[in-house]
Amino acid sequence: MFSSCASKLFVRINNPKTAKRGNARVQHGSVTSESVVACVEAVVGPMQRTELLWPFSHSDYRRRFDKLLSLVGVTKNYYTPGGLRGGGAVRDFVINGDIANLMWKMRITSQSTQAHYLQEVVTEQSLLRLPAGSRDILKFLSIFFHALRLVAIASLKSGRAKPLVQVLFSSD
Repeated sequence: MFSSCASKLFVRINNPKTAKRGNARVQHGSVTSESVVACVEAVVGPMQRTELLWPFSHSDYRRRFDKLLSLVGVTKNYYTPGGLRGGGAVRDFVINGDIANLMWKMRITSQSTQAHYLQEVVTEQSLLRLPAGSRDILKFLSIFFHALRLVAIASLKSGRAKPLVQVLFSSD
């Protein structure tokens, strides 16, 4: 990362879904949440511009996504990776309340498309429809993830730990 942009993460997306409709074959995005940037750095460590954050296929991502949900008792297709964008839109709107800035962040030019994202996602209601055991597991994981993220970041900053990806995939 650039020293003047230490609290940002810049992402390059090769072959996005919209490329099939005549749009750009490469898209760029940024993450400005300092806690998310710190978490990504703790998980993957420093990366070169040519390294892939997710070096696997789309189907590998979806299979892992579905597997993680099944582990907490959520049925297949109850949530989809595509819903993450809408969920992020709703979260940003609730926090900031700025539709114009949200449209710019999402690269959306049509207010009707934006309305679709904001009306489509009813995450809180969908969580309430899950079995009580699944809700309890998800609540625990959200607390656990926050604590784990803080421990990983502190360990990495102190020089006492490797990035999580190195630990998981090293041959040592």
